[in-house]
Amino acid sequence: MQDGKLISVLRTLSKEELKYLGWFVKSNFFNTDKNIIKLYAVLKKYHPDYLSNKLEKRRIFQALFPNVEYNDSKMRNLISKMPGLLN
Repeated sequence: MQDGKLISVLRTLSKEELKYLGWFVKSNFFNTDKNIIKLYAVLKKYHPDYLSNKLEKRRIFQALFPNVEYNDSKMRNLISKMPGLLN
């Protein structure tokens, strides 16, 4: 996941821009998926480097959905939605 589009975009953001992204992601007007908010909360902890073995898709999935078996399709869909908010 460290080499994906989402992480590439997040790496380019300053601390202030990341804060504004958080406001945007939490806005009901622009985002209706509560899981995107959770994903943002998990990923912002690793700003600005995003270099951690904890950034593996399975680990992030477990942080977002603690008692759910890993579903790669669900995780990929969630990851692909967030950059769409940035366009």
